[in-house]
Amino acid sequence: MAMVEGNRPGWWRPGLGVVLSVVLVGGGIALWRGGSESTAPVAERAPVRPVVRAVVALGRLEPEGEVISLAPPVLGGEAARVERLLVEEGERVRRGQVVAVLDRFDRLVAERAQAAARVAIAGARLARVRAGAKAGELAAQRAMIARLSAEMEIAETEFARYRGLEAEGAISASLLDSKRVVVATLRGQLNAAREQLTALAEVRPTDVRLAEAELADARAELGRVETDLARSFVRSPLDGQVLQVHARAGEQVGPAGVVELGHTEAMEAVAEVYEDDLARVRIGQRARVRGVNRAFAGELHGTVVRITPRIGKKDVLASDPAADVDARVAEVRVRLDRQDGVRVRGLTNLKIQVEIDG
Repeated sequence: MAMVEGNRPGWWRPGLGVVLSVVLVGGGIALWRGGSESTAPVAERAPVRPVVRAVVALGRLEPEGEVISLAPPVLGGEAARVERLLVEEGERVRRGQVVAVLDRFDRLVAERAQAAARVAIAGARLARVRAGAKAGELAAQRAMIARLSAEMEIAETEFARYRGLEAEGAISASLLDSKRVVVATLRGQLNAAREQLTALAEVRPTDVRLAEAELADARAELGRVETDLARSFVRSPLDGQVLQVHARAGEQVGPAGVVELGHTEAMEAVAEVYEDDLARVRIGQRARVRGVNRAFAGELHGTVVRITPRIGKKDVLASDPAADVDARVAEVRVRLDRQDGVRVRGLTNLKIQVEIDG
């Protein structure tokens, strides 16, 4: 039995060695991984910040308050024509300065003189009515009354004498009747003369009111003519610069007016912002402006001052032929910083790119 055990083959020894090797290698790998994970420092992860994108849009440069087209009013359907143009493009003008004189000026000057004459006539008529009749007219009327009274007295005396003769049968009844007619006629003339004297001496309120109304009408006509005369001058409503002339001497004023003016001392950038980006635009945001065609060097800076509450189509088109020309946009006005506005005050309607901070 002992010999049998001593002679048993050792087949299990190589298998046991393989198992022990696998166990040792696996444990070492596990220990190496565990040690590396426990000893390596834990990296701190930076917080994720949202990406803030600026709003970029094409636009144009404009004077503050936009461009104004000066046009005269239409008087009675009459077309206006320029008689004299007193400014040129690029010239600076002051508020109230005459820019052009229309051809209706000379005609209205004559009408004003005629209206002023009518006022003078109506005023003189009112003064005469208020003063009553002249002293000479009153004296002549009183003299007529005195003469008629004397004739009346003589006629009555003669009629009384003839009536006595007729009672005695010395004269006929027809002769007495003729004397009676003379008395009646003189009495009527005397009464009419007395009424005329009263009318001459009296200042009737109705006559005064009529004369006053005529004077007021003449003055109103003079005021209308003077207003039309003032409108024959085309005046600047602001301090600014002449950007373009549309009608010169001898030309009829069309829909574009006589000239275009702008307050170029302060300039603004008008950005056409897509409707999808409007939610990220607010009053007071800062903005940067660049020239698309390198008309000026560097950047301009400004502040959003107004967002137009109206959506429309684009006016400023991109050079990309694939751009959406029917895109819906709103105008956002950016007032340029004063020093930057001075740099570009002669570049009205220049195509620009505006970048508004998000």
